[in-house]
Amino acid sequence: MKLKILTIAIFLIGFSLIVFADTQTTTLSWVIPSSVAHTLGYGGGCSTDAMYFVESNAVLDSDIDGNCSQVVPYDAESAGSTCQSDSAAPITVTNGGNIPIDVNVSITTTLETGVTLKGWLGDDTTYCGTNGIGGWEVTCSVVALDDTTVPTTTTCVQISDTTTHVFDNLRVSDTNHLCLAADFTGMSYGTTTDTLQTEATAN
Repeated sequence: MKLKILTIAIFLIGFSLIVFADTQTTTLSWVIPSSVAHTLGYGGGCSTDAMYFVESNAVLDSDIDGNCSQVVPYDAESAGSTCQSDSAAPITVTNGGNIPIDVNVSITTTLETGVTLKGWLGDDTTYCGTNGIGGWEVTCSVVALDDTTVPTTTTCVQISDTTTHVFDNLRVSDTNHLCLAADFTGMSYGTTTDTLQTEATAN
């Protein structure tokens, strides 16, 4: 009789411990902050402070009367070498952050009077196209400055002091080539400069 009573008492104690157990939860968050960054590379001998558009190197109308078309970048003001062709692009943009980015460009001051600057997308095979002007158009067909319309390898966008969207959804560590060409109208003798700025934003 004593043995039976002891067995029942132990059972009741164990049951009470299970019924009154208490649990709490803690949320753990794993955070990788986003990073928006990009780097620039240059074709040929061009660099951050050496990119020249010289009328005598123009594909169309290369005399020196201040009027010409399809002037691609060279690495020197005279006797230089081209930085843009079917095997080179003057500027290569690399996504150095950890999220996809959009890339915009602009001239930081008012673009020199008489200059029309055009930009388009190069590729890894033919780069900026035949004679380096694969995406050049008489009048650039890309005018919208949003994610839905960006220049391609055969269409260009006009670059000015207004922010211009050139690349959309450039993925992490990927690169895109930016091709450039200038048209001159009524330019005067001499050398003037402008500054091209690139900007990366989260896609």
